[in-house]
Amino acid sequence: MLLEVNRLNFPDDEYIIVKELVNNIGSTGWVFEVTKKINDKAKFAMKVLRPDLHDSIGFKEFIDKFKIEARRMSQNKCDNIVNVFNTGQALYNVDQKIQIEVPYIIMEWVEGDEFLPWFKSLNIPSKDKFWMLFKVTMQLLEALAYLHSRPDEPLLHLDIKSANVKIKTNDDNEPVAKLMDFGVAQIIGRENVTASGKHSVLVSTYEINPKIIKDQISELHDQGATVFLPDRGKIKPSLDLHQLQAMLKQAYDKITITELDKSLRDLVLYYEYWLSRLDYDFTEEKHRFDSAKDALQNLKRCIDWPNSPSLKFGIGKNRLPLGTMKYFGSPIKNIVDTDEFQKLRNIKQLGLVHYVYPGAVHTRFEHSLGVYESAIKYMNSITRKGSPSFRSFISEEEITMTTVLALVHDIGHYPFAHCINEGEIPGFPAHEQATADILNNGFAEFIAKEFKLDVNKFLSFAQFCFDSEGAKSKSIPPTWYALRDVLNGPIDADKFDYLRRDAYHSGVKYSSSLDPDRFLDSLIVVADKKMGIYKLAVREKSISSAEMFAVGRYFMYKAIYYNHTARAFDRMLQAMLSMMVKDEDNRPSEAKGASIYKVIKEYSDEKALDYFSSLCSRFPTQASLCNSIVKRNPYKRLLVLYGDKNYYNWLKNADRKLVHDRINERNKYESILREWLKAEGIIYNEGELLIDLPEERAHDIEIPIVDDSSGKIISVNNELWKSITENFNRTARKIRVFVNKLPNTDQWNEKIRGEFEKFFINMWGH
Repeated sequence: MLLEVNRLNFPDDEYIIVKELVNNIGSTGWVFEVTKKINDKAKFAMKVLRPDLHDSIGFKEFIDKFKIEARRMSQNKCDNIVNVFNTGQALYNVDQKIQIEVPYIIMEWVEGDEFLPWFKSLNIPSKDKFWMLFKVTMQLLEALAYLHSRPDEPLLHLDIKSANVKIKTNDDNEPVAKLMDFGVAQIIGRENVTASGKHSVLVSTYEINPKIIKDQISELHDQGATVFLPDRGKIKPSLDLHQLQAMLKQAYDKITITELDKSLRDLVLYYEYWLSRLDYDFTEEKHRFDSAKDALQNLKRCIDWPNSPSLKFGIGKNRLPLGTMKYFGSPIKNIVDTDEFQKLRNIKQLGLVHYVYPGAVHTRFEHSLGVYESAIKYMNSITRKGSPSFRSFISEEEITMTTVLALVHDIGHYPFAHCINEGEIPGFPAHEQATADILNNGFAEFIAKEFKLDVNKFLSFAQFCFDSEGAKSKSIPPTWYALRDVLNGPIDADKFDYLRRDAYHSGVKYSSSLDPDRFLDSLIVVADKKMGIYKLAVREKSISSAEMFAVGRYFMYKAIYYNHTARAFDRMLQAMLSMMVKDEDNRPSEAKGASIYKVIKEYSDEKALDYFSSLCSRFPTQASLCNSIVKRNPYKRLLVLYGDKNYYNWLKNADRKLVHDRINERNKYESILREWLKAEGIIYNEGELLIDLPEERAHDIEIPIVDDSSGKIISVNNELWKSITENFNRTARKIRVFVNKLPNTDQWNEKIRGEFEKFFINMWGH
């Protein structure tokens, strides 16, 4: 024994040393088993600062630091940290003439086994072994989180290793971990610290930033080595996590992943990824978590999310067609009960489509609730199934923002907004902009208060999701791209709801082929390493479910949204409004349109039509258009163009000339057609002949498809989706010329019809 026990004296002979426990060069203190004289049955552990370093330079500083650490450790009150009962100073007789004071710590006696030997000895199935590891991990994180959140300053452990973690099993056969033996100081070999501080290895179990070591070398020599006294104020708490990872990984590597049942594998994958994030990058001095509290909250996600919707949004049922809402709690009800949201009850989801499909009278209100419920299902899928890195990086706040934004994504809708926006009527904002205006006018603050969100972050997220051009200059987190895909992408929750809901209310079966559960199960998030962002993707084995999504969307557009009668009513409404906002009273069209919008934005569809009727009562053509809409008297098809590949190429030219040239250019081409027909004796006045070219609807084909076994992207261009897009433009996007009444057969014979079609095509062909 280097430290002779008979040279060590305690005040009032309070403690009796039973035996020595630790005596090695790598330690800065000797550890003993001790008892108290008044109760010799109770065992304690005592750590005494090594007095044999007393003649080293800096020994007094070492004593002071040891005392400070001892005092701070005695203040810890955590079940998973060794309890320090007492601190004090013992007298050590160096020789007959010299006696020095050395500090000591009295700690609880911890029963149990060292962590790694205990874990290796477990003779239980891999599933149970993983849960044992998970529970110990949580306990140690709780202990570190407690230390790192000390009110005065973070208290680091600095020496986490298997020998310093004892495990004891309680009466319920559950592991109880105890963290002990704080690294008050470390001893390092001098040869391990270069002059430039580029390389170092501690005698202990971890590496540390060489710069920290180089700046804090003490002249406490110990058989050719140097004592390192760490300044905890200069060391980040992530170093404890780095050490914890090294220890836990040794245990995790003993689990046979292939023996786990499928339901547990995603959880284990998340744990594995989370474990990798504890590592500290000493080369670039980067860490993934600021503290154990951050790491603990992050790990809890893998088990908390199944209960997360009820915790965030409350429990309450609300019955809807296609399924019952499960998470209709108080915070959601508070949003739904606002005037801004309630007005959606009066706005039909499909505008005037109910003139063709009588059942299609469902509202934006019902659809918005459906998108909210769908968004929860999307988030459930992508955060629990095979997306551990994504789940690890997104915050609970971002999950909440995504789901709540799904609820209010249509809050800016006003009567016939889609039709009016497509017609580019001056003065009427896009419904996305109207939504942004409502959010920026205090509604976002109301939402933020209900869900404890950062209002500025919520507004930035909303802008990014629905106005990416406006958000380009901002620093966008890579996870937001996948979250935007959930709200506004090729296979988003909005389309997932409206395709099925519109089909249900319209009485058609075009979306019934979509298997909702299988489709949701196919969703995954992948990292696009080239672009440095995350994307919503589809598993390869379930690609057919996503393809049915595209097929259903194609047929819904062809039969419902672009139905010729529905398109006629839309074009009539656009023509009526465009004539209203003409400069008839020396006001700009935009100003007049804005004044009309200001009135109707709170109206129902029916009330808006009544208002339009009152405005156009003085103008015969406008009044005729409005009356025809109200009385369901659609314009007739004078000409319809669609067809082969040549038509598809010609259509692109028509798009450039018409769709992107605003309403005045549309009026110009209609005037040209009226003049041609007038020469043939067929008279149409302004507003009685209308050209309709539906907006191009991109059936996006860039959807990442992920291999199930490797998790890698194997394709981004789906050929079926590509062919659907081309077929859509050839057959569903029909150019139509509508008129208030068809010419008689004498005027409109096959010859005149053919010449009119040629003229029409040539008009856009040059």
